[in-house]
Amino acid sequence: MFNTNLNNINSTIKKVTYNKNAINSDLSLMPKKNNGKEEKPKKENTTKNKTDLPINAMIKRLNIKNIIFKQPNIHNMIADKFKSNHNIKHRFPKIGSLDKEIKQNYKQLVNINEINKQRDFLSKTIGDNSFSKSLEQGAKFGISAVYGNSSYNKEFQSFFDEIMTSSVKKQGQYEKVDFAIPDSKTGKDKKELLLDSRFLKAKLSDSDIIRASYMLGKTSPILTNCRFMHNPPSKSDGKYREWMYHFDNSNYAEELKLISTRKAGTMHANKEQCLAAYPYDTTQNIRFTQDEASTKFSTFNEISTEISQAKNASYIVVSNTKGTEPINVAIRTEMIPHHRSASGKNETEARDAELLTFHAEDRGTLKPYLSKHALDKATEKGLLTPLQRHVLGGFQYDKTDFNQLVINAKSGIEETAESLSHDVVSLESMTVSKFNKDGTSTLINEKLFNHQRKIYDDLPEIIDLLPKTTNYNPNDKKTWATVICGLMNYDQNSALLPDLSENLAFPARTFIRERSEKEIITPFFITLDEVLGQKEVMTPQQSFKNMMHIDDLININKEIETIYKNANKDKKNSLYSSCQALAKDYQTQIPERATQHETHQTLTLFTYFLLDDLQVKGIIPKHKLNFINESKEKTAKHFIAYRILSQSLKDNKS
Repeated sequence: MFNTNLNNINSTIKKVTYNKNAINSDLSLMPKKNNGKEEKPKKENTTKNKTDLPINAMIKRLNIKNIIFKQPNIHNMIADKFKSNHNIKHRFPKIGSLDKEIKQNYKQLVNINEINKQRDFLSKTIGDNSFSKSLEQGAKFGISAVYGNSSYNKEFQSFFDEIMTSSVKKQGQYEKVDFAIPDSKTGKDKKELLLDSRFLKAKLSDSDIIRASYMLGKTSPILTNCRFMHNPPSKSDGKYREWMYHFDNSNYAEELKLISTRKAGTMHANKEQCLAAYPYDTTQNIRFTQDEASTKFSTFNEISTEISQAKNASYIVVSNTKGTEPINVAIRTEMIPHHRSASGKNETEARDAELLTFHAEDRGTLKPYLSKHALDKATEKGLLTPLQRHVLGGFQYDKTDFNQLVINAKSGIEETAESLSHDVVSLESMTVSKFNKDGTSTLINEKLFNHQRKIYDDLPEIIDLLPKTTNYNPNDKKTWATVICGLMNYDQNSALLPDLSENLAFPARTFIRERSEKEIITPFFITLDEVLGQKEVMTPQQSFKNMMHIDDLININKEIETIYKNANKDKKNSLYSSCQALAKDYQTQIPERATQHETHQTLTLFTYFLLDDLQVKGIIPKHKLNFINESKEKTAKHFIAYRILSQSLKDNKS
């Protein structure tokens, strides 16, 4: 086992204390539910509106229970920062303290003997060297790193540039290609583009596959996704998704990501942070959350207070300030909180990155990444090693034994492991601070620690960046386009389940969310012009009549689920299956877990695009055509009306 003692590092050591009450003070903003106490009513505001009703009288008249949310009053629904409807804490419990039922849901706990056996097998195959020891440490702390394979970097750069030119999806200055998502215009699968030697040699080598198997502790690591990304040098897009402290979603499925980041347009390492993470001893503590809201940490204080209770927890920053080789990180993203390369206002580096996701074959819902036909064609051309073919789909088509393939490739693996031993990036060299049980932090690199904290604490919440919308004017579509596109990136709150069924809905959600601004706003404004006209202005007073009852929104999603189910009876269309699962999830998420105004607005928008996609795909039964079209119009109006009303009430409260 690697020695994790940091005392030999020649750095200034300081202690910083965090406020242990920080989380609780933040959570006091949460809307209370069931046994929560109601806010004391404020003195009635007698400001008159155009209908001569005091604002608070309008609120009483609105009566959320009868119109949208089954809540005692609307005051508690005013949106502050995104919070869950339950007290989020204790997300790093000791493994020994878990009850038997919860333990049985974690395969990485139940199957620990098989996991250790697989790692022992790989250690013997790799040999006794620094690379093997770094994997041993990585398995314990959930993260390991090596310098990238420079032999193939130049060739890979040309492949990356070709892909980003032909298939990129732009969201402001941020650009991404998600190979799991079909092209939104042509519907063509992008996955087969990865069957290119420039990609396979540089990013999916046999040594990468060995790393995935070791870190997961599984005999059959399977590639489940790949993304290419371009990050601008400075962002103002707020604290959401990968740019805030978070786990990736699933509690229960082992997940590994291989992430490489470099200075844009080059194969040189970026000097500024490409990834930061919070490793801890995963043999002693484990991550436990129940829904998406609890996978996010709002502030540095919040995550610091919690993770200080996990054994040997630390904060690391991945960057290569001394050399030019990009660093390739393997991280258990479902276990280790992390955040990616949001940058400060004064930083200058634009960054390119690629990310590969692996899961274990026993995950249950796992499907081959590529078709047998595509794999056979690539194999005939000599593009694939047996291990590459296995992780891309051969595990199912060929029923090959992963460990036998490793034995067959042993000599090549030993040789590569020996060379990689010179490229290992130790956990110690990346450590910025260590957390102590008393809530303090021992600083290893104070300058970088302060720099990182300032960047992430200064990032605004995404809802704070959205313009105010207290009415809808058809002549001001630019403002509403900003709101709509911003909310498409806002948090949703799916339940996280032991059977992993929530994962089925995520491809459809990504398929909708990752559209360009034009693809989002064009159909939406066409619908609004049809139902509201191009001159009509909607005010808060007029918004009441345009809102739906929550049951109507739920029933619309029931119909969407049914249509996708009937159109995909053979279950061969994976995107249809995912859309069906997403509509099913919304039937419980909308009334139970959308505890913030902005969450409800986001789910309404996604419902609209599920309806629009049904029309585009042409799979609506004739007797449902009118219902779907009317539902689409009602959903668009409901979004506008609800947004106007919630913004007006928010302004009134402040």
